[in-house]
Amino acid sequence: MTSNFPADEQLQTREEFTQRLHQLLDRQNAVLGMVLIKNMARINSQYGADVGDSLIQEFGKMLGSIHGLESVGKISPALYSLLSKDWERPRTFLALITEAVAKLNRSNRFPFLIEISLGATVAQNAHDRNVDSLFEQANLAMVNSGRIGDPQIFHESTALEATIRDILGRLTAEDSPPEGMYWVYQPINSVVDGRIFAYEALCRWVIPGLGSISPAVFIPLAEEIGVIEYIDRWGLMSLEKTHTKLFEGGGHCVSFNLSARTLESDNDFSTLIKEMLERNRDCGCELIIEMTETAVAENRGRLLAQLHELRSHGVKIAIDDFGSGLTSLGSIAEVSFDYLKVDGSLLHIDDAHKAKGLLEISNKLAHLLGAKVIVEGVETLAELEMVRSTGADYAQGWYFGQPVDPRDLPVSK
Repeated sequence: MTSNFPADEQLQTREEFTQRLHQLLDRQNAVLGMVLIKNMARINSQYGADVGDSLIQEFGKMLGSIHGLESVGKISPALYSLLSKDWERPRTFLALITEAVAKLNRSNRFPFLIEISLGATVAQNAHDRNVDSLFEQANLAMVNSGRIGDPQIFHESTALEATIRDILGRLTAEDSPPEGMYWVYQPINSVVDGRIFAYEALCRWVIPGLGSISPAVFIPLAEEIGVIEYIDRWGLMSLEKTHTKLFEGGGHCVSFNLSARTLESDNDFSTLIKEMLERNRDCGCELIIEMTETAVAENRGRLLAQLHELRSHGVKIAIDDFGSGLTSLGSIAEVSFDYLKVDGSLLHIDDAHKAKGLLEISNKLAHLLGAKVIVEGVETLAELEMVRSTGADYAQGWYFGQPVDPRDLPVSK
């Protein structure tokens, strides 16, 4: 279709655009998009309001000239709403906008590059539709685009991530864990006799009204926002409260996943660990800190110095997820560690001969460096027998049972 919006002044208002959205959704689904000139304030400050006004006019004309747009609305000088009938190909819609902006940048019309955030949602033609909610979805996708750097389409995880960001962003060092956050402990068992050797502390979060949130979702967000230190501290406090009850079922060690960022940025965390160990030395509690092979390889200097200091106070070090990254063997050999945790993906290689061979190589490397081997992800007797045949020391996985929730353990008499 040919656009009917040749000038900025002719772009629709929010009310006019909303009315058009309703009319279209009476007949079919649609794509609702939002685009923001995210460096508008900097342009006005650096080049002046006249240049900024010229950009606004040119940007509106550019949007109005894009073939396939049903409507273009001007929400503010830097924010625009877009409507398309091509709801089955929302990414094509985003590509049209991205290419139009790139073309404007290539024209050298302005002495700067126009930077945008672009998001969209597929609007359904339901009779009970909530247009405000649709705008909110498109806006969330646009905000996510500004953070990631690429155009985004709204889906449920977008809203979930926004909620998690909001909760995490409000946390302070003085707070308790957010509602629904707790720790469970997965056994690590001897390959020889199946006895529990240690437990790995695993953070869990069930947000009221949203349900269980995967650590793969909230841990990276906590690291990005800068609150991962709080979660690590709360995990350490939870461990101290529960380890005595936990050890009644066997074992004497707890393995604790620690963010490299915490050790690098929190000067007091090493002291907290040492003080906790001193308070609990009589019960024989031992602590294993797990660091991913990538974190250890990339974060040299201060991180390795911190690990060395903790190791001198009796803390054991484990290299986690070995075999899932691209770390060189040389960089691993430079680190003093006590356990090598082999990623469970090696167990699921289709060629059993190759799987066994890679496990044997991992074992030889660990034993060469004076470390013991823990193979993760053991779920069947056949997998346990393969792990045992390669000379590994310990195994971890659902074959030995689900993680233990200390809240379900009987109260000691």
